[in-house]
Amino acid sequence: MYMHGGGFCLGDLDASDNICRLISQKAGCTVISVDYALAPEYKYPYALEECLEISSWIRQNASSLNLQPEKIAYIGDSAGGNLAAVLSLLSKESKNPIPCFQGLICPVLDLYTNPEEKTRGMSEILLTTEMCRLFNQYYLEYPSQGKEPYASPVNAADLSGLPPAVIITAELDPLAAEGRKYAELLQEAGVEVTHYHYPGMVHDFPMFTGFIKEAKQAVTLLTEQLSKALHTQ
Repeated sequence: MYMHGGGFCLGDLDASDNICRLISQKAGCTVISVDYALAPEYKYPYALEECLEISSWIRQNASSLNLQPEKIAYIGDSAGGNLAAVLSLLSKESKNPIPCFQGLICPVLDLYTNPEEKTRGMSEILLTTEMCRLFNQYYLEYPSQGKEPYASPVNAADLSGLPPAVIITAELDPLAAEGRKYAELLQEAGVEVTHYHYPGMVHDFPMFTGFIKEAKQAVTLLTEQLSKALHTQ
């Protein structure tokens, strides 16, 4: 199950079609790409609840879809990485089946920290301070919601028992620090984590699989871990 990026208010199925095809091909699996409702018309937690409903629908209809309900995985880039991480949290806390894998590509995991702190001392390439501020403003009804773990999973009180994770970060991405922090928090909670950090790369670079060699490499490494989770008994 793949959630595209776009700050919760941009993006569509076409934007992530290339990476979904690559994941399907390399991991040997079905990829369901989610066209979730966008902000500001649909604010937090609408998109999250919609993704949760889709996840439940997949499990309920797994037989007719020729899928294995116990082998569901959540993957997303940028804002979609946030949704993938929070869906994994919700699976544990709601007593639903835990996914077998979570893949977080340049994820936004902290919606409360001032965007200026994230971009301080960094060239604003692709993802700027103003963009981060607007995305948060469009997605959240109130800034204080950014403290909630379902908006900012770095604030979750208990990360134990979550599925194995692959987290991809980039040196020139203002979201890299929170991705690194989340990887550390997961490890401290006993979760199996693989963190790939790419020097010289910008936010969401894995989306450019046809143009940047590091992009295809990053997705390939992610799908290798996904394949192990899907095809290991």
